[in-house]
Amino acid sequence: MNESPRLQNKKKRIVILTYGSRGDVEPFVALGHRLILEGYSVCLVAPKPFSDFIQAYGLEFYAIESDPDELGQMFANQAGTNWFKMISSMAQHVMPIARNAFQTIKIASQDADMIIHSFLLTDAGHTLALQQSIPEISAQFFPVFLPTGAFPAVALPDLPLEKMFRRGMHTFNTGMFKNGARFTYKKLRKTAPELPELASWPFSGPIENQPPILFAYSQYVLPHPDDWPANAHVTGYWQLPIPADWSPPQNLTNFIREGSAPIYFGPGSMRSEKLHILLEMVITAARKLSRRVVLGVASDDIPASSKGKDIISAKGVPHCWLFPQMSYIMHHGGAGTTGSAVASGVPNSAIPFSVDQSFWAKRLYQLGVGPTAPSAKRITQRDFERIIRDGLENPDYRHQAGNISEKMKKEDGIGEAIRIIKDQFQD
Repeated sequence: MNESPRLQNKKKRIVILTYGSRGDVEPFVALGHRLILEGYSVCLVAPKPFSDFIQAYGLEFYAIESDPDELGQMFANQAGTNWFKMISSMAQHVMPIARNAFQTIKIASQDADMIIHSFLLTDAGHTLALQQSIPEISAQFFPVFLPTGAFPAVALPDLPLEKMFRRGMHTFNTGMFKNGARFTYKKLRKTAPELPELASWPFSGPIENQPPILFAYSQYVLPHPDDWPANAHVTGYWQLPIPADWSPPQNLTNFIREGSAPIYFGPGSMRSEKLHILLEMVITAARKLSRRVVLGVASDDIPASSKGKDIISAKGVPHCWLFPQMSYIMHHGGAGTTGSAVASGVPNSAIPFSVDQSFWAKRLYQLGVGPTAPSAKRITQRDFERIIRDGLENPDYRHQAGNISEKMKKEDGIGEAIRIIKDQFQD
């Protein structure tokens, strides 16, 4: 029996599941906004603090009642670059909110035609998609869940090892995440038996039965490995364009124009207990080198003793506007910020607070766009001085950053993701 014209014209409803900081939410807002322009109905399930931001772009929103900054603080202060401690921190944070979060996800997904799930919500999204017999897609911002011999697993050292060993380490990392999450969920079901049993792991068994997995970063930052299966796609970054009604703060515009290009330092959403010390160190180091600094923090976060006319806050300013005007960029190594920094064509380094950030920090050094840097826990003022001086004086960094930036301009990460999404509806 043919569908009625009303049902044929009904918009496909895509539900996107994400959890984490701004960097875990913004790329999905960018994707969802473009999907709406393509004629889809899009719902984003994410932490409650991002409600206004998400709905401003026309997306339907379901809130997970939680404080994602708490998880960021745990990563920065407890886990650092240790994968085991990261898994433990996630379990500690997720356990109290998991019951209500799953119920929210279930309600939001009831009329879905597709579910797109990200890192922490992989099992939940996969289970609900199977229950409803609808297509699903996994979307990730760093390489995870698929073994490869091309590069080391996140959080493990880049040793000159055989490809088989590297693949084994990727499998080990996935097992740690999968089993840790499922152990936590099993404990939860003892007090919440209404929750369903989880479906089998989505990335096991025959490839043809596994969902597509989209990696939202550039092939020029990390190429697609030859040994990844056909369901893996490196799309390019999912960048949110600057709103048409946005204009930069006048004091920031004046600051940038009134002297040589400043350097930038920003910790992203990582709220380390060491933040004030880091800010004092980078400001002192920059002043020794007679450099002005733009800081990606609120003005109140800048230590009073370090404030001055050579320092300015740029909290919340779009990176795609700010970064190209800098002489050198030091950031936390979040996937999206890394993409913006490399796309700017400006030399940059990552000073990582947590696990995946450490992976991107090493990758930037391998790409030759900036000097190596210690983690946020270990960095000293002398390190900052070395990094800034080397980053500014070595012309090879700017040359390489410019080359990669030009290549990235040809990518349309969101367009590639939407092409794959449309293909799932045609099956």
